[in-house]
This record gives sequence, C-alpha cells and structure tokens, in this order.
Amino acid sequence: MHSRNNRDTFDLFCETGLFNTETGGRLAREILEVGSSRPIQESWLAFRGREPALEPLLASYGIAA
Repeated sequence: MHSRNNRDTFDLFCETGLFNTETGGRLAREILEVGSSRPIQESWLAFRGREPALEPLLASYGIAA
C-alpha cells in the first residue's frame, strides 16, 4: 500500500478508535485478504469508501494542504 494510503488508514483508525474491530475487520476483508487478486484502487474504495486523500500524509509532515 502506498504511504498516502497508510496515513489515510491510520487516520481512519484514529477517527473510529485504534482498536475498533469493525474498522479492523474491514481492513482485513477488503485489503489484506484479497491481496493482489484485485486492483488496489478497487480494494481501497471498498475499504475507505472514497479515493485516497493526500492531506493526512501532508499533515504528518507538518505541511498544510
């Protein structure tokens, strides 16, 4: 997964709770379990419900989008 997606994923866990089992299950089901059997863009949309955001990655470096 691209670093932009990694930070966006972490932000989702921050929003829903770091130990949120629903979010963790969705990550496992939509990203980890399918692996490269489908394009990552499709997996990402199924997991996050939207396109990857660049803002969380920029914010982690202290850069305003």
